[in-house]
Amino acid sequence: MSKHLKAFMIALFTVCMTACLGIFAAACNNDPDENKDTFPTSVSITVKLDNNTAAQGVWVQLCVVGENGTLGACLEPVGTDAQGVATITRGIDEANGKIYEVHLTAIPEGYQYVDANGTPYEKSKGVHVDITDPSALTITLAKKVDPSTALTLGTPINAVAGHNYVFTATEEGFYKITVDNTDVNWTINGVTQFNSTESSLTIKANESVNVTVGGPCTLLIAKTESTAEGTAENPKELTLGTTANFTVELVEQENRWGQPDPETGKLPTLLTWEAYHFSFTATTAGTYKVTLTLGLANDDIDPDIYAKDYSHYPDVPESSSNDNELCFTYTLNADTEYIISFGPAVDDYANLVSDGTTSLNYTVKIENV
Repeated sequence: MSKHLKAFMIALFTVCMTACLGIFAAACNNDPDENKDTFPTSVSITVKLDNNTAAQGVWVQLCVVGENGTLGACLEPVGTDAQGVATITRGIDEANGKIYEVHLTAIPEGYQYVDANGTPYEKSKGVHVDITDPSALTITLAKKVDPSTALTLGTPINAVAGHNYVFTATEEGFYKITVDNTDVNWTINGVTQFNSTESSLTIKANESVNVTVGGPCTLLIAKTESTAEGTAENPKELTLGTTANFTVELVEQENRWGQPDPETGKLPTLLTWEAYHFSFTATTAGTYKVTLTLGLANDDIDPDIYAKDYSHYPDVPESSSNDNELCFTYTLNADTEYIISFGPAVDDYANLVSDGTTSLNYTVKIENV
């Protein structure tokens, strides 16, 4: 081979190799992932109110969601600015994945963090977001729903457990509140109504009462006529140092705690009486003794006492007794009207009274000590 041909062959090889290397390099640089979105190094979460205004001062925390749906590490929380934006930079890492659960705290008063169905999230729970999807990074808070439902006079309502029902009187008068389920506990202005499906009370004009029930029932409030003295809505006035007499009528009632008769299905009955109520106004603060003379020997009655406006519930009293008398000592506040009620000591008086007894007589006296 001549020198010229050899030189030509070497030059041609060099050119080919250079071209091949260039093509190979270009091919190597054509990374199929080079057109992918860059994984974010920070994430901005926007929190808004329901009127589309910014929710400033809300703390936003992202928690990693694993492949099996369990939560991993939670990043440092960041507060939203005047535009409602919280920008999280520390901890955003491709190794953690792109799905995070968003937790919110310091939510503005009157608003709540809810899911797509409007159900409030529990503490340390929240929506799952894909941080590479900008449309998922705005959260709108919902206004809290009024937890109370208004009662309309004379209109029954299907009440549910734990909800608050409010009635506001347009005029002063006597009103009766009833429930149709004997197995639920219920309250009026926070006072539990024991062993009763109805309660009557005086409500002043523009005054409201709150009723809650412990289970499903039909709840009804209706106007009623004034009732006899000694009822909750018409308590008998008790004067300091003066003995007052009161008589209770024994009545037969169904024992809702008893077992129904297997043949008739009827509940057994018991002999009992309705609680008797007094009102007493303490003009000065101090210790007061209530003395009750019993209608029956060893009739172990516990009086119930509370401020009429529910502002004070005296502590459990010191007490003493003998066969025919019970004494209770209370500490009362000045210029406060109290309701003192006496109820039956036992469920069934049938075995305690003589045949034909239809009523029991008591006396009560309150004095300073």
